[in-house]
Amino acid sequence: MSVIQLPDPIISANRFAETYWPSHIIPVDPFAIADQLDLRVIKLKLDSNVAGGIYKENKGAVVIIFLNESDSNVRQRFTLAHELGHYFVNSNSDKFEYMDYRDQMSSKGVSSSEVFANSFA
Repeated sequence: MSVIQLPDPIISANRFAETYWPSHIIPVDPFAIADQLDLRVIKLKLDSNVAGGIYKENKGAVVIIFLNESDSNVRQRFTLAHELGHYFVNSNSDKFEYMDYRDQMSSKGVSSSEVFANSFA
């Protein structure tokens, strides 16, 4: 089994911000960044154990990010920034899908892609 080496999330987030948030105004608006990237962000009523997710069906398809509409605005901003982390790593992939749950596995930090996305956010 091969291990995928992910880039440093802080350096990645800084480079991403340089490109898509050059004003450096804090707080960063992940909704404006997603809009600039033509990513479709949809707020849905999701199970309480789901924060959100990101999905790209195939090459050339629109990337869809979904957020739990029951979450606070602050939580939705974090979830969107987290999904942008997944997008950053996978933007050149033909297809990808991540579903972000609130469960014991997610709190253990065992998935390198989830740890990356959290740090990126």
